[in-house]
Amino acid sequence: LLKQKGETTMTTNNFFSFSRFSQIGCKLIIENKKATIMRLIVMFASIFTILCWIRYVNYSNAIDRGGFTHITDICGEYNLNAFIILIFAFGIYSASLMMEDLKTKVGKISVLTTPVTPFENWFARWIIHVIIFIAVYIISFFVADLIRVWIFKIAYAGSGLTISTLSLDYIIRQIDLITDGH
Repeated sequence: LLKQKGETTMTTNNFFSFSRFSQIGCKLIIENKKATIMRLIVMFASIFTILCWIRYVNYSNAIDRGGFTHITDICGEYNLNAFIILIFAFGIYSASLMMEDLKTKVGKISVLTTPVTPFENWFARWIIHVIIFIAVYIISFFVADLIRVWIFKIAYAGSGLTISTLSLDYIIRQIDLITDGH
């Protein structure tokens, strides 16, 4: 098609435009801000409660057996298991929310009439519900573990137990052991 004098052309059906992508990402975050904050609070509280329960049971058993003086914390493996199980559980939940807007007729109309390509819409939701979720989960887990350490160091001050956080180095070493087959 030739452009006639004075006529402007508009490109349509671009596969990907970063400006549209960033706008839909911001729109999704802003529109679901309250629900997302509430889900983060529930996730953090669940992680904190599970970590405290695991440690309470293990530290109580250690004290009943006469206490331990370890160089490392006795619950490192339990924390690693909790980290892996919880990231899968919360990850599945987070991924299931990707297309939450499509549950109602109004939501479907809103999604279909937003001027973005389906790929941009899907990719923005994927970034939010998978990539950002993983980062937020790791931060939440380690903050909950740090708070748990502070509480348990006060509670078990004279017990002789070594109470420490789960280190990222420990997680990486365990993954290396699993992948190497040792």
